[in-house]
Amino acid sequence: MSTNSGPAYDIQRPLKFPFLGLDDEFTEEILEKAPFNLGPEYPNEDPTMTLPVWIDNICAFPGQAIPVCGYEYYEFYEAGKKKDGYVGIIPHMKKPSPRPRGIIYKVVHLSEKGNDQFFTARLLACYIFHSSISINMPKFLLEPVYLGSIKVQILLESLHPLTLEIMRDKGTIVPSGANRFFRSHPWPDLLERIKSYYQEVGLPEEYITKAMDQSPARISYYFSEMAILSYDEKVTLLNAISIEGRIVLVLDLIRNYRGICCQDCGKNIESEGPQVISVTGVCPLFYNRGGFAHRTLTMKTEDQDRRMPFVLYDTWFPDYGWSYLTCNRCTNHLGWVFMQAEDGVEPTFFQGIRMSQITIKRAERDVNGEEKIAHINE
Repeated sequence: MSTNSGPAYDIQRPLKFPFLGLDDEFTEEILEKAPFNLGPEYPNEDPTMTLPVWIDNICAFPGQAIPVCGYEYYEFYEAGKKKDGYVGIIPHMKKPSPRPRGIIYKVVHLSEKGNDQFFTARLLACYIFHSSISINMPKFLLEPVYLGSIKVQILLESLHPLTLEIMRDKGTIVPSGANRFFRSHPWPDLLERIKSYYQEVGLPEEYITKAMDQSPARISYYFSEMAILSYDEKVTLLNAISIEGRIVLVLDLIRNYRGICCQDCGKNIESEGPQVISVTGVCPLFYNRGGFAHRTLTMKTEDQDRRMPFVLYDTWFPDYGWSYLTCNRCTNHLGWVFMQAEDGVEPTFFQGIRMSQITIKRAERDVNGEEKIAHINE
């Protein structure tokens, strides 16, 4: 990977999407609130809320800001604005659950300017909720499914009582299985492992300090956004039974990561690991001018040929130009290579990989304890 003495890239800059009509005072509100300044708990005494709820292929943890774009979203988010700007989204699950968790989003901005063909909006993920009714999850989902106005219960997560008892060293007598898990994963050790990982993926020190200063629940949410995860893995983490369990599962997924490959032909994609370029995580969601969504994995890479035709037009990362990245075996469009437009900012190059075009390889153990590789698609 290229290194020079230039300053680190400002990882808040990708939150701006001027070509989608969102570069105004609402952008400043996003920069002020996300992902660390939303507050650790639900602000009202009554942890319930009635709001319009949909099933959709969106999963973002509290604290994140995501864009949406397209005609199909206009009614979807306009309805949310009539309810104090809040909407509920239950991520679609391949394996149905009668009481899946969802996310409450605040509609910060809904705009019709900037593009004649699409409505654009910005959502702040605020809280996790349980539905008051059983959800009939469709097997396939091609567009958002409206469930109606539903009363939901805000989930106020905190550290498990056993973690607190262990931290107080009171020697509480508990079932051996639970005792073994929580004593094997003490909270201070989990925090150290999270901090070490942040340093590994290049999260600037000032953001590490902010991230580690959050409530335990928000620490677990932000840590989840910093790992290479498929959509289904994110939904699994959303439904984790405890904060500690969520963090341990993310650590396991990181430890068992064995690389990525082209989804079409299986050729390995050479990379040096994830690289934080956006404060929202290593797989930020972007829309292009055509209204197509791309969950984009930002990865470290070696120096590229500077003679490549890099383009600054409609870049998602201000100060970086982009060029197409294709599989050198089957020519599948894997994503983009980004290069600094002017000498100075670091990194000089990085890759933006389309999650929809790759397969994540993870190690698993068979019944004999031997490692095998599972291939996980978006």
